[in-house]
Amino acid sequence: SELKDDALDGFDVVIALGVVGSEQENRLAKALEHGSSSIKAFLADPTCGTETLQKQFAGDFHISSPIEGTIANLIPWSSIASGSRLLEKTATLLKRKSTEDYIFAALFVINALVTPLDVVKSDINPSWEKGAIQN
Repeated sequence: SELKDDALDGFDVVIALGVVGSEQENRLAKALEHGSSSIKAFLADPTCGTETLQKQFAGDFHISSPIEGTIANLIPWSSIASGSRLLEKTATLLKRKSTEDYIFAALFVINALVTPLDVVKSDINPSWEKGAIQN
């Protein structure tokens, strides 16, 4: 099936699985660009092509931006750093290639960028998102 330019309009989170080859990656890039006003995060599993992997973003952090990477390191409490940590966490989960980990990657992103989810509140990893006192 062919991905239409407006196929991702209105989506909050998009996760690409196994998108490879210039034709597939170009179609996805057009759909992402068309739906960019509503998409809060774009994740790609490690089986995707390089162009698709470089389009990943979460909130204010875009994986392809060296400046945002520097900001994330220098200002760990910033929204850019939060997005960076979120992408790191989801990349770890997606690399495991298990259905359960894919679901949790999606849930972490939804919880952080779309709406709070009780199932994710139990995450025990210390982070700036929990605040300095709770760490």
